[in-house]
Amino acid sequence: INIKTRKPLISNVQGGLSGPPIKNIAINTVNKLSKLYDVPIMGCGGVSSWRDAAEFVLAGAVAVQVGSAAMDDLSVLGSISEGIEAWRLSSNT
Repeated sequence: INIKTRKPLISNVQGGLSGPPIKNIAINTVNKLSKLYDVPIMGCGGVSSWRDAAEFVLAGAVAVQVGSAAMDDLSVLGSISEGIEAWRLSSNT
């Protein structure tokens, strides 16, 4: 809240939550939805390592989105890509 105007700083009056705090909820949601619907699901929410991405894949995601971690450091995209590929090859996933 802006102290001078006493109005919210965010235009929609409600902020969002993203990144690591929502990872477990997001993985659980992907898991439930992948069992209910026969559609491709993209997992997102708290992905900051290849292990996080692998968890989403194991939960049923066919793709994984990286947001907050990439905003902090774009090089995380390369390390996630390399790590998930190595994991995929070693586990025949």
